[in-house]
Amino acid sequence: MVPAAALIAGLTVDRLAGWLPGRLAKRKASSSEVPPRLQTGVLALLLVGAGLTAAVWDARLLNDPRTASLHALDRLLYVEGMNSGYGVKAAADYLRQEAVKNQQHRGYELYLMIPRLPGNPAEGITVYLFGDPNIVFVPAFWWPEKPLLPDSNHFTLRPSIYQLFPRVRRHAHLLDFAYFVYPNTTYPQETFLQVNPGFHKEWSHPKPDKKHSVDLFQNFTEKLELELPTLGKR
Repeated sequence: MVPAAALIAGLTVDRLAGWLPGRLAKRKASSSEVPPRLQTGVLALLLVGAGLTAAVWDARLLNDPRTASLHALDRLLYVEGMNSGYGVKAAADYLRQEAVKNQQHRGYELYLMIPRLPGNPAEGITVYLFGDPNIVFVPAFWWPEKPLLPDSNHFTLRPSIYQLFPRVRRHAHLLDFAYFVYPNTTYPQETFLQVNPGFHKEWSHPKPDKKHSVDLFQNFTEKLELELPTLGKR
């Protein structure tokens, strides 16, 4: 979604581009005190100065968002708050690497479990990983009412959190080493670990405010790793 400020800025530049030539033409006709070349040079200098200022600010923001000069609300929404995208790409890169290792070591895709109401960071991560052949998204629509791992030998796999059909059945052992993207929720992680003892926090990326982080939990059972080094897709 394009921010309203960007739309307003674009409209302003468009109107300014239509207004300036006419204004300069009137000044040229009514006054010969300022040479046309000087007028053009001053205008170009102003535009370059404005563009250079924005470029320097963008560079600071990209290089180190923690020290960039941002309004408090912008900093909360884009960098520090749990709804920001800070750390999402890093999490996606890590999962992409883990998926390749999983495919090479166990011979099947990495199963990534996401809550039914993902938001950030889960939804942002799925955008980065969409179409990756080594990753299968598992909408955990039964969580948190029930534990993440099914209590039977199979689980139901839906196409996405937005699509209910077609549903397919998968063997539960495919979730033996699955990852779970912890959502922005009031559900305590301590309670999550008690209800899901097979999971542990495998990866974490703190946000600049040190109050929030992007957390990835993985299900891991050493016994299954030893007994089932390769499991196949079904």
